Amino acid sequence: MVAQIISKLIVLFMLICIYNCTSGIGQKDKKRALIWGGLLLLTAGGLFVLYLIAKQ
Repeated sequence: MVAQIISKLIVLFMLICIYNCTSGIGQKDKKRALIWGGLLLLTAGGLFVLYLIAKQ
């Protein structure tokens, strides 16, 4: 149950990152788009590392 809550929160955070990144690009706000894009890549990279660890 806790794992489901955590996974849904991670997905929600990633969706917020995508929304803020695309709205930053639409408003030509490079700093906002860069920060939210970096957070999205950091989260995706962390999930990929966790996947590799769990695969072993």
